Amino acid sequence: NACNNNIYIEKVKQLMPAVNLQFEDTCSMGSGAKCAIAATVMWFVTGMVSLKVNPPQHDPVMVETHDVTYTQTINPEDGTALVTETVVTGEPTVAD
Repeated sequence: NACNNNIYIEKVKQLMPAVNLQFEDTCSMGSGAKCAIAATVMWFVTGMVSLKVNPPQHDPVMVETHDVTYTQTINPEDGTALVTETVVTGEPTVAD
């Protein structure tokens, strides 16, 4: 295990004798390791749930069309122009 008879710890002790690596007689997993395991499990479960849940549905966007016609009439007496506007409203439809 990581605490007892670990060849990597023995090599570090040989290469750097000034580093004092000593472990207690009993070896247990630290709280940081437990948190990392719990976070990994929650991340995996969240990923599985996100594959199962359908994406949110939105109401369709409605648009309304307008046909606009401009008519220009020029008065022959004084040359002034009269512009009339005719708007025909269409039926609301679902936007593409």
